[in-house]
Amino acid sequence: MMYLGKKGAALLLVVSTLFGAGCASVDQKVSFTYQPVPAASGGTGVLHVAATGAERVGGRPSGVQWIVGKVKDPNGSVTGDILSRTPTEDMLLEAFRSELAAAGYQVMNVPNLSPDVGKGIDFTRIVVDLEQVRDALKAEAKSALEVNLELWKNGSRFKRLQYKYMLSDTALSEKDLLTGTVLERSFREMMKQAVPEIVRALEQGS
Repeated sequence: MMYLGKKGAALLLVVSTLFGAGCASVDQKVSFTYQPVPAASGGTGVLHVAATGAERVGGRPSGVQWIVGKVKDPNGSVTGDILSRTPTEDMLLEAFRSELAAAGYQVMNVPNLSPDVGKGIDFTRIVVDLEQVRDALKAEAKSALEVNLELWKNGSRFKRLQYKYMLSDTALSEKDLLTGTVLERSFREMMKQAVPEIVRALEQGS
């Protein structure tokens, strides 16, 4: 039988406390106001923006907040929720609207694109997956985005586009801020990829 002295017992207590803290249930909150990069320029006129097929895949009401992702421990067990006052799919859609306005368009939000629309975008799919893996020492946040959209001009759909982007990062400090930071960075990177292509397509031949 092995006996521990006072120092050994104290060390064992500290280690046990650390492992216990890593498994404790904890919710994370994400909140930020997207500011345009801006990602493109050259947009002209009125641009009607609809989101007929966008679904809030991961979110559901939780009081006054939405559950937009999960917090897990290194073994994959869920230890908490990622919460937001705004569904992350709505946040991504608003980021697109902000960037398109910054590109020069007069953005008008509409439920559907009418047959006589001059220039329009219909977001047919918007998915935002968030996850944080966390223990007592560090946190890793992952953001995966997927957007399908249709471009319309002079009353007709002329192009379909699809964008996907994934980003992950790790933090030893300020772990509570990590998920929001990763989400915002992933939005910006998708904007840099998508918005210039959207503007070029809409303005071609104008």
